[in-house]
Amino acid sequence: MVSQGIEDTEVPGAPTTAPPTVPSGDDVRQDVGFYALALRKLRRHRPAMVSVVVLLLISLAALVGPFLLPAAWDGPDLYHQFSPPGFPHLLGTDELGRDLLLRVLSGGRVSIMVGLLATVVTILAGVSVGTIAGYAGGWLDNVLMRFTDAMLAIPAIFLLILISTSFGQTPTVIILAIGFTAWPQTARIIRSVVLSVREKDYVEEARAIGHGHQLIVSRTVPPTPPSANEQCTTNDTAPHRGPADRGRRSRERKLR
Repeated sequence: MVSQGIEDTEVPGAPTTAPPTVPSGDDVRQDVGFYALALRKLRRHRPAMVSVVVLLLISLAALVGPFLLPAAWDGPDLYHQFSPPGFPHLLGTDELGRDLLLRVLSGGRVSIMVGLLATVVTILAGVSVGTIAGYAGGWLDNVLMRFTDAMLAIPAIFLLILISTSFGQTPTVIILAIGFTAWPQTARIIRSVVLSVREKDYVEEARAIGHGHQLIVSRTVPPTPPSANEQCTTNDTAPHRGPADRGRRSRERKLR
């Protein structure tokens, strides 16, 4: 009883300690990486998730479908010319009796391969030129950017026709042709990012501790602009935005 009374008695002038508070869910903040944040936003965007599921289904059908169907995509069947859609030809046949569904799936495999590899070529060329131009500066930056401007001034369709007629229309030539005509825009975006990154504190610290230019360009500068790579990729594949879309986006910014 005596000890309990002593504990309950407050000493005048003694500092009072507040009980620890548990932060709520809204007050808790944690560092989230770029890709984790992008994945979180993608999951919350329902139309984007539906599009991802549709693209995955189409890609899976194009990759696996030709192996499941019995006939060959170029195998003629003169007994079933111009057959209507039904079983076993779900989309019918053409003038030589070839299964249209199988031909569509086989062509989809080539289209997916060309699109992915052309994007890789575009990113590699654009990132390399943009990084070197933005980091080096001076005359090298002027030479690379003037060459980039010259490439942008030439219509891409003319270059594609010239390359395809000169070297053939094989998938390899098409991939290199698309990558060769699409890299200038990527190079300009990456250069603008590198120009702002090269003056950062961590880049100056890398120079101060004796890192060479090759090490700084290959390890210090590239981890910073991952969003620029995604921007370049979406710019190459996104549809053209008309005046109505731009007006809608401006109204959304005003409401924010």
